[in-house]
Amino acid sequence: MNKIEQQLKRFEKLDVWLIIKNVIEQNEDFLVGLIRGQLWKGEDKDGRTPKYSRSPMVQNYIQRKLDQGKIESSTLPYMNLYDTGAFQKAIEVQVKDKYVEILSRDSKSEKLQDKYGTEILEPNEERMTNLINFILPKLQEKLRKQLGY
Repeated sequence: MNKIEQQLKRFEKLDVWLIIKNVIEQNEDFLVGLIRGQLWKGEDKDGRTPKYSRSPMVQNYIQRKLDQGKIESSTLPYMNLYDTGAFQKAIEVQVKDKYVEILSRDSKSEKLQDKYGTEILEPNEERMTNLINFILPKLQEKLRKQLGY
């Protein structure tokens, strides 16, 4: 068998999705960190989270959170969903057959996603680029290894 035939045999056995799943599972913390950073900045997949209400009660809440250092004034008036109780601490990644799901196991997760949209846990364009730039070299390394390069 010549080298080209050997290489074709390796390609036939290659399961790219399995390799991608493996790389994502090994780097789950990085992906979760990207999502937490997005929530901290008051961003969702499509841009900004909704604006805080102008009601006195909400404005008092915002001031208290600012005083405690739990939100940055630079993100206002957009909601910081990072510091929403255990919601952000319960974020996890699940790698399915052909997609990756990011979710929060916190009991109020469904309520927050109903109110603010499921996009709050999806990486926006900037974070998706960061994820690709982080994972691509690891993926290439594993592919090369399996192909014998």
